[in-house]
Amino acid sequence: MKVFRIQNEDGYGPYVSRFTLPIPEIDIMCNKHAGDAYFDSALWPTSFTECTRERGEDYRCGFINEAQLFNWFSEEEIEMLRRNGYDIVALDKEVTVIGKNQIVFTP
Repeated sequence: MKVFRIQNEDGYGPYVSRFTLPIPEIDIMCNKHAGDAYFDSALWPTSFTECTRERGEDYRCGFINEAQLFNWFSEEEIEMLRRNGYDIVALDKEVTVIGKNQIVFTP
C-alpha cells in the first residue's frame, strides 16, 4: 500500500530523530503534536504498543494519503522540516494499523 510520510535521508521522521539531533523548532512541533487533538486511540491501543515493544519490532508512522499528512502538519511545519533536512515521500509498505489521523507500517 502506498503511504505518505515526512522523513530525512536516513528514513527517520522528526519524532525519532529529534532525540539524536535536537533542533528546538522540531521539539516544539513534536510537543504540540503530543496533545489530545492529535491522539488517535485506534492507533495506539495498549496491546499494540506493548506487543510491538516485547517483540522488538520496528514500526513507523505515516499517512494514508496526502490530505491526512497535510491535516497533521501545517504548511509552516512542513517548510521548517524541509529546512532541517526532511521531505515528503511516498513509499510502498505493509500497513499494520489504520487510524483516523495516522497509520502505522513496518519499514
